[in-house]
Amino acid sequence: MKNVVIMELVYFCQIYMYEIGGRALFGLDLRKKKTILFLGSLLCLCLLCMAETDRGMNIVFVIRDLLVMSLSIVWFEGEIKRKCIAALSIFSVSACLNEVFGVVLESVVSIQPYWERMYDVGEILCTTISLFLLGKIKKKMQQETEKLRTILKNAAIYIVFLMGICQAIAVEGLLYARKYLPTQQIKTAYEVMGIVSFVAIAGVILFVIYIRTANEQMEKLLMTEYDLQKMQKQYYTLLLNREADTKKYRHDMKNHLLCLYAMAENGDRTNLQSYIKEMQNDFDIIDKRCYVTGNEILDILLNYHLTDLQDTKIIVTGRCSKITGMNDMELCTIFSNIIQNAVEELKRQEKKEKYIKVIVKQGRHFVSVKVANSSDYMWNEKNETRKKDKRNHGFGLENVKEAIGRNGGEISFLADGKEVSVEVILPL
Repeated sequence: MKNVVIMELVYFCQIYMYEIGGRALFGLDLRKKKTILFLGSLLCLCLLCMAETDRGMNIVFVIRDLLVMSLSIVWFEGEIKRKCIAALSIFSVSACLNEVFGVVLESVVSIQPYWERMYDVGEILCTTISLFLLGKIKKKMQQETEKLRTILKNAAIYIVFLMGICQAIAVEGLLYARKYLPTQQIKTAYEVMGIVSFVAIAGVILFVIYIRTANEQMEKLLMTEYDLQKMQKQYYTLLLNREADTKKYRHDMKNHLLCLYAMAENGDRTNLQSYIKEMQNDFDIIDKRCYVTGNEILDILLNYHLTDLQDTKIIVTGRCSKITGMNDMELCTIFSNIIQNAVEELKRQEKKEKYIKVIVKQGRHFVSVKVANSSDYMWNEKNETRKKDKRNHGFGLENVKEAIGRNGGEISFLADGKEVSVEVILPL
């Protein structure tokens, strides 16, 4: 009777633990909970009737734990992959927490040996409460500021290292105690488990480092993609505005020609020259409304960064086709850093005659893009940034070099105190 009561209590507590853990940590609800409770209770009773020895009881308890996890996978809401990850995660976390709370309960609470299995109920209740609190903390963190999330993200890697050290110390303690074991076979088994544990700890730490690095690269990629989409939107708006101005200009062209013809017929040379000059100025304004090189990414970047320049002579010459050997993200990384650095340098200048030149040349196998701007900067061999915040800047140039190097290109710099130029050569 005692085993029946404990079996059913533990089963009910585990179901509620999976329900709370799934909802708190993964946002998954457990469907048909009454069916799970009823069906699982019958199966547990059947298993209990088959167990005759203490070893058989232990096997029954293991089967019960796997049964709860399996039923949770079946009746969790959502896609099967997410349900499996949630159930396995709750199983792993609860197994560890149960052991921790078991040690604490046994040292604090005294239970008669006849009801010793009641510790299992206490362990699961404590674990369920912990999962509930973890869910609340997770929800609170999602509502906190970006600064707090950044601090926690940076601290995560150190927490993993600390956990790895603690686990290594625990395994080393078990290996140290193997000399007190009765037989050589058990000692050998402990040594093998110790080696496997150390390899697993090292593997977990390396895996976390890999995940962290991959996440950082993904964040950079997403930020680049976001910036590119924002620049694309502005570029297409400029194209539409230029097209509208061109249509207006074409619409008025017939009237302009009539006026020009009348002035020429009357011999009004002064007004004729003035009128032609005004038309030319209007045409130049339309032409400079949008810079076109033939490469979409380069056009987007030029029109995004150069439109804000004031009192600066802007020269964009040459054309090139799509660079098929590189993806848009890498092209954006290369040219956005180069063009942005040139624009920022021009904005820092106080002299009146400022200019920026973008020269594009395409051959059969390579394309050259040169960005030159007026500057009194002399080249620094240390490649240091001129920005005041040196701690958070100066990495753009390194990203450019890496992207160009990965794609078999070349980059060259020149700063002679009058002009700063950067030339990039990339394979088509």
